[in-house]
Amino acid sequence: DYLRRQGETVDDLRREFRSRAEREVKADLVLDAVARRENITAGDDDLNAEAVRLAEAYGQPVEEMRRLMSRPDVRAEVEASLRVRKTIDYLVELATQSG
Repeated sequence: DYLRRQGETVDDLRREFRSRAEREVKADLVLDAVARRENITAGDDDLNAEAVRLAEAYGQPVEEMRRLMSRPDVRAEVEASLRVRKTIDYLVELATQSG
């Protein structure tokens, strides 16, 4: 079996996944806090630009991508993704200005 070949146990795997999950949750919390403090949002212009980018990436008509992104669940996911991306961009810019 895979774990045995890797020299790992189920407990080793659980520890690894737990550690990874903890890091990801902490990173998400920090990014969310920064976005809130700096009022970083994804507006209509951001969503339109993302619709164009995704349409080009997937070879779909832009209107089809906009239609898909008009679904509340999809829009929420795209907004969240854009907010994270914009927050990371903000932090990178801040770090490069300081150094």
